[in-house]
Amino acid sequence: MLPAQTTQIKTKGSDATVSMTPNWRVGGQQLNIMWYAGASQTKRFFVVTEKGVAADQPAYLVNPELGVRMVRVSFDGGPPVSLKPTLARAPFDVPPGAKAVTRVEIDYGPADAAQTVVWK
Repeated sequence: MLPAQTTQIKTKGSDATVSMTPNWRVGGQQLNIMWYAGASQTKRFFVVTEKGVAADQPAYLVNPELGVRMVRVSFDGGPPVSLKPTLARAPFDVPPGAKAVTRVEIDYGPADAAQTVVWK
């Protein structure tokens, strides 16, 4: 599990702090970044603290796995590889000879103004 990173999401009537701790694993020459493993496990990957009216919450705060807009990964300090996830995981092919993941970025929040969280 990656260490927690936090971002602030402000929407009409809502101000939320979202702390993320996605999981990762390597298998079959793929690096998988995951943030959903069933409804009860989502609380392990996302902690949402909100000030405001719950009725005003956008869907990605009610179901936080829906707020991941883009995932980028760098191997061995190289340029990032981007993936727009369609599921609650992002599978990246590990380049031949790669020794380490040196950076992970996740864009989270509203589709038109997502916040970027970074792990190095």
